[in-house]
Amino acid sequence: MYYLRTQEGLALRALDARKGEGAVRAVVLEGKPGVGKTALGRYYADVNGGTVEYYLCHHWSSDEDLFIGVDVGRVAAGVERAEDAYRPGVLLRAVQASHEGLVVVIVTLWEYWAVRARHPSWWRWMPVFPWAPGRIK
Repeated sequence: MYYLRTQEGLALRALDARKGEGAVRAVVLEGKPGVGKTALGRYYADVNGGTVEYYLCHHWSSDEDLFIGVDVGRVAAGVERAEDAYRPGVLLRAVQASHEGLVVVIVTLWEYWAVRARHPSWWRWMPVFPWAPGRIK
């Protein structure tokens, strides 16, 4: 069971208020680990009959990985055709799932936050997440 905080309840009610043609089909929750994104996202998807897509960003992740990525397991097992080494990324899966109903995308910026914590002055030059919150341009 998940207990909503007041702010979360208000935000979810605002999302639910949009019905019909302008209804919300996708919600993206992103941020550092341990703040409750997964619990909130699963709760909202369960209440509304939606699905959850999860993505864990690392320092080697690129924007391209959000749309299409390499399936490391398939590559390690050996693939005969190069096309078989790829799989849809989290955003592509979310777009496909949104045609069936609500989808909640959870993006955790794991090593981005770990590096930022270890090197507080160095993080602003990281060429990884141009869309990350608080990034100096």
